[in-house]
Parts: sequence; C-alpha cells; structure tokens
Amino acid sequence: MDAINNTVRNVHLIDKFMVFSLVEAIGTLAHYSILCALVEFYAVDPVTAIGWGALAGLFINCALNYSLTFKSRQSHVQTFPKFALIAALGLCLNQGMMGVVDSAILLSLRSGYDYGSRLGLEFLCQ
Repeated sequence: MDAINNTVRNVHLIDKFMVFSLVEAIGTLAHYSILCALVEFYAVDPVTAIGWGALAGLFINCALNYSLTFKSRQSHVQTFPKFALIAALGLCLNQGMMGVVDSAILLSLRSGYDYGSRLGLEFLCQ
C-alpha cells in the first residue's frame, strides 16, 4: 500500500511541476515580449525595458501560480509580498547583468544585432 501511495504522490508532484513550468513559460514569454517590444518599437534602453518586462512577468506568474500551481487559500496580502521579494531579487540580477552586458560589449538592440546575435538575442527579438 505504501508503494501505491508513493506512486500517487509522485504523479501529483510531476503534475504540479508541469503546471509550474507552463506558468513560468507564460510569464517568461510576457517578460521577453515586453522587453523586445519596448526596445524595438519604442527605443527604450534595454536595462529599463527588462525591468518593465520583469514587472509584467511578476504579476502574470503570481496570479497564475496562486490559482493554478499552488491553489492557495491564503489572501494575496499574505502571499504577494513573499513572491514580490523573490521576484525583486531576480529583477536586480537581471538588470545588473543587462547593464554589464550593455556597457561591456556595447550591446545595442536598437541599432542592429551585430553583438546581440552572438548572444542569441536576435532570436528572442524577432
């Protein structure tokens, strides 16, 4: 009987992981879509654009994880600050790395993909 319970538990964890992965993929798609749109169409600095994309991803991931992945019964007042703290740390790392990359190798998504194509950014923004 323990083997059956373990199998059921493992299947549940795999299902939960798959839902989590799908939610994160949706949030990442929104993040990069906004990043590319702001840089390509509105000439926003990549470091600033990545912040706006991350903010959109934060809200999308939080809402979808809250309702689909974790099916939380706690209020958003309790769960959102924890989620936002972790997302803010990720945002700081993202913007920091983009700032270093942008200044170190003169990455310019607005004026062509000479350096960006080496990093695979051409694929992301087309």
